[in-house]
Amino acid sequence: MNKAIIIKIIKSLIISFVVVTVLNIISKDSKHLKKDIGLIHYILGYFFILYLNITLKITLRFDHPIFNSDINLIPFKDGFRIENILNIVLFMPLGFLLPTLWGKYRNF
Repeated sequence: MNKAIIIKIIKSLIISFVVVTVLNIISKDSKHLKKDIGLIHYILGYFFILYLNITLKITLRFDHPIFNSDINLIPFKDGFRIENILNIVLFMPLGFLLPTLWGKYRNF
């Protein structure tokens, strides 16, 4: 693996750990919680923040020009390219982790 990618993953892990820890401290001080949050919920919360962090780093990078003059306005004119499949795969964890972590996202 590339050393820069490993460093970015480690930074993402540290950021996700800090964010979830702060959120857990805030939620433990909250009076409206009716039950304790389990260890599995904490672990899935870490994975969710890590997923969001990595997704934002992938989608918000600006190593290519922002404006492209070769814009195609007809959907699927070029067929179903690999970018379409990768976009679907990229957002699959969001559909899995949100309903698992919070019950209000279990219904449509």
